[in-house]
Amino acid sequence: MSPREGSSRKGLCRSLAALARPHVRHLAGGLALLAATSAIETLIIPVLFTALLVVVVGPEVLGGRYTIPIVGVDVARLSAAALGSTSRAGLLLAIAVAGVLAMATKALCHAGRLVFAHEFSFAVAYDLRSRLFTHLLGQSADFYEHERTGALLSRLTGDIYVLREGLGPPLFEIAQAPLTIAFALGLMLSISWPLTLATLAIAPPVVLALSWAGRLMRRLTISRQDRLARLNGYIAERLGAVQIIQAFGRESHELDEMRRLDSAYFRDARRLVWLYESMGPGNELLVGLGMLAGLAFGGWSVLGGSLPREHFILFFAIAPAAGSQLGRLARIGQIRQQIAGAATRLLDLLETVPSIADAPGARPLPAVGGHVRLDHVSFRYRTGGPVLQDVTLEVAPGEMLAIVGPSGAGKSTLVRLLPRFFDPTDGRVLVDGIDLRTVTLASLRGQIGLVSQDAILLNHTVAENIAYGRPGATLEELHAAAAAAHATDFIEALPLGWETIVGERGATLSGGQRQRIAIARALLRNPRILILDEATSALDSSSERLVQSALGRLVAGRTTLVIAHRLSTVRHANRIVVLHGGRIVELGTHVELMERSGLYRRLHDAQFVLSEAVAR
Repeated sequence: MSPREGSSRKGLCRSLAALARPHVRHLAGGLALLAATSAIETLIIPVLFTALLVVVVGPEVLGGRYTIPIVGVDVARLSAAALGSTSRAGLLLAIAVAGVLAMATKALCHAGRLVFAHEFSFAVAYDLRSRLFTHLLGQSADFYEHERTGALLSRLTGDIYVLREGLGPPLFEIAQAPLTIAFALGLMLSISWPLTLATLAIAPPVVLALSWAGRLMRRLTISRQDRLARLNGYIAERLGAVQIIQAFGRESHELDEMRRLDSAYFRDARRLVWLYESMGPGNELLVGLGMLAGLAFGGWSVLGGSLPREHFILFFAIAPAAGSQLGRLARIGQIRQQIAGAATRLLDLLETVPSIADAPGARPLPAVGGHVRLDHVSFRYRTGGPVLQDVTLEVAPGEMLAIVGPSGAGKSTLVRLLPRFFDPTDGRVLVDGIDLRTVTLASLRGQIGLVSQDAILLNHTVAENIAYGRPGATLEELHAAAAAAHATDFIEALPLGWETIVGERGATLSGGQRQRIAIARALLRNPRILILDEATSALDSSSERLVQSALGRLVAGRTTLVIAHRLSTVRHANRIVVLHGGRIVELGTHVELMERSGLYRRLHDAQFVLSEAVAR
């Protein structure tokens, strides 16, 4: 093992220990019952089984009493004292009763161990999923531009399921096998160390095979889960674009690609199964050979008089338990590597540091007046060229600023700097003279309302979607926000009115209806700063007039940044800034910009010609 692998393994163990620490009570209880189960199964039950056989065959008589000396303990004397009878039948009954009690105790301990194991695994999985979900909610926008939703979902479900399965009852197998083997070896060595060595002569090949298989299992487990994440990501993405696939007749192509990804996943899964399933029979064969060697040596010792018959019987009552546990080490290797593989992927995700986070010492942003300033702001994504270049812009409190320009000019990127979905590569963004990087994200975003081009709704009721930004809003406030967004009429016409479930992403509503609910949601929050990113693009002409009318009343006294593709919707803005190539090329009112005959005038005239052609 290389130093890097050793360091990685230590780090993984520390991380898993940190996850388990809050639930150590379940772990300790399960391990205590596991130790009791192993002791009863390996020490007590084999001794009682041996004593029963000796009683049936015929115990020795010493001083007028039956005697069954087993590793220094006279089981017959103890049984007679417990039952108060010295007859052979009484001795048989006493040992049988003791055996029943031992097996009942073992069963109870085993059941309790399983309960503790499941409680432990579910508790760890619950905490880990909550931590991961919280961590993902805190990731920056650039994280989701490079991560596929399906792959993340695979980690939150598939990897956590694999980890939970490994941390349940199988985890205790990792502890049970060495513990049982230790108990068994201790008793076997006390009986006869030469016989023990003869029986375990085959152990080194088993250990080497298990070590090799364990390393291979870990690599295959990680590879299998990675391929499953890619498969899930692909399927989730394609299911979200079914209409496009159908429209272009690409069903066969997408099916072939899905099969290719599925085949790659299946190959690793099959290799893992073959490796695991072949280790069991192979280990059984080796253990069986060891048992035969021990039986031959032990039988020769009994015939030679160097080993008492009861010790021979006890030895081979214990040896199968030790042998089965030795064979189970193959299963332990798989479990350990399964846990390590899933945990590695999950912990790697948890270690992803958000690019946008509260700075050390960040303070809450006080209630703002709404003065916005971009001071020599430039921005570029991690890949690609500059998106914004040396942009300096000031928006007065209560002013409506429209941002227009051709596609790719940087309009959406500019407004996304305000709620700190991104930070500028150079320059500063300030609100009321405060650099946004010095305040907490929650206090900043709590004073900004956003309505984007893609009105995203959750699979809740209409009322819950509108109240999403203000969960404690009253019913009167909900109705007022909906009325301001001209959404009341269609809401009350829905089958269940305000309690109608809108479906995933608002699938049961039209685009205009979704947009008006999104506008009502933003208005209910009553933010000082409002961002409208193509907010009316999904509305028909009638709905657009209603919403524009509502917005015209509601932006009064509120700093508003409006991105619009249709220039006819921003004529009433206080000022219009024109972006091109990430730079401000024009700034002024609609009338001023039309008089300059620059880019704004060309864009406006082109849209006018197009609308006239469509009308004709």
